[in-house]
Amino acid sequence: MTTRMTLRERRASETRCLILDAAYHLFASHGYGQTSVDAILLEAGLSKGAFYHHFVSKEELFKVLLEDRQRRCVEQMASAVSPASSRRDAIERLVTVALEFNEADPDWVRMYFEFCVQAMREGFARDVVARSLSECRAIVAEMLKGGQERRVVRADVATAAAAFLLIGIFDGIALQRAIDPDAASPSELADITVDLIDKFIQ
Repeated sequence: MTTRMTLRERRASETRCLILDAAYHLFASHGYGQTSVDAILLEAGLSKGAFYHHFVSKEELFKVLLEDRQRRCVEQMASAVSPASSRRDAIERLVTVALEFNEADPDWVRMYFEFCVQAMREGFARDVVARSLSECRAIVAEMLKGGQERRVVRADVATAAAAFLLIGIFDGIALQRAIDPDAASPSELADITVDLIDKFIQ
């Protein structure tokens, strides 16, 4: 049974989304430290009362954005490594999802690395980013363990360390693409990354 939102609830939800969208754009464009609550409200066309009705502080807003985006990233990763027909197919799906997630939303890459910078400075951000990275590594490590059980991944591959390395590859690609997008095309990067991973684990 679905519950219909009242007009007041719908307006409150719309206001919250306006704040989140404005903050996402500004954090990605200017950085967390350089973005004020006033700037977010100006971008969203809202009052301070509207902001503090939904969020206690800019820090809380940042944390909500961070948790939401990291959750989506983990969900995408989990769907990519669901049972595949072959080792190569599983790798191709993992690489495709990792690269396409970044290409589809350039603001996300800037936000992600803004998250990472804050994670090296602030405990609240570190906890969320570390948890997300841990979940992503666990998903990849589980995929590798499954491959070992099916004897399509080398038995001597240290799955946790390999997962750490593979997530690092995806992050490195995202960083370099954000800074120098013309250095290599997404299709070239996808092909060579799939080959690299396949040769590494076989």
